[in-house]
Amino acid sequence: MRLTHILLVAALLALCTLSPSQAIAQDAAQETTPPVPLSGAATYAENCAPCHGAAGMGDGPIASGLSVPPTALGDADEMATRSFQALFDVTKNGNMARMMPPWKNRLSDQQIWDTVGYAWSLHTTAAEADQGKAVYDANCAACHGQDGKASQAGVPSLADFAVTKDASQAAWAASVAAGKGAMPGFAGKLSDAEQAAALVYARTLSLGGPLFRPPLVAGTGVISGTITNRTTGAPLGDAEVQLGIFDETNQVESRSATTDA
Repeated sequence: MRLTHILLVAALLALCTLSPSQAIAQDAAQETTPPVPLSGAATYAENCAPCHGAAGMGDGPIASGLSVPPTALGDADEMATRSFQALFDVTKNGNMARMMPPWKNRLSDQQIWDTVGYAWSLHTTAAEADQGKAVYDANCAACHGQDGKASQAGVPSLADFAVTKDASQAAWAASVAAGKGAMPGFAGKLSDAEQAAALVYARTLSLGGPLFRPPLVAGTGVISGTITNRTTGAPLGDAEVQLGIFDETNQVESRSATTDA
């Protein structure tokens, strides 16, 4: 028996040893891993931006050729009714009635979560998240905790993605405005903008990373080395080069430079 056959049989036997409940538990555990929004920037740019647009406004370069307009992920009202779980499900399994292909065969569950996290961040701004933190600290942290981890019995954890992934911003907004259980309503105390900002910040507490990257600090640096003409063997001076600035594996900026002698 060839080695490939042995490996295939071993893999099949391993699958057969999992009961259905075990398999479901593994899938559920994988699907509830929190997204890291910035980690999804590259996969969004490659796979989603052609239709949904770089800023998520449904104006990507191929959007005009579709029979159904792509969802405007950067529109706050559009995103308000969609939970993270719903966004994950449609990204993974597709919705061909709206020209949305499934990505489960090209992206892992974690890549899909990260891409969804980045797509969700397109409807808000760093300024709104900062405003939301101030509102949250003043009005919510006393019960929900500074980190959202529910310091009191009976108060739901806002930092637990497995708990919060099924709730949309609109559902949260209704509870915050009118109150729910022991939580008072804030409709008469906070403006709509303040409530929305606080909910954006509250959502970030359950995500695996920051929504926004701080601006790059301007400065001067030197890259040392030699660029050589492989035909003549001579160094290339006065040559135009493109430099990429990366955050882990995601290119966040590019700059041009000219080599010296």
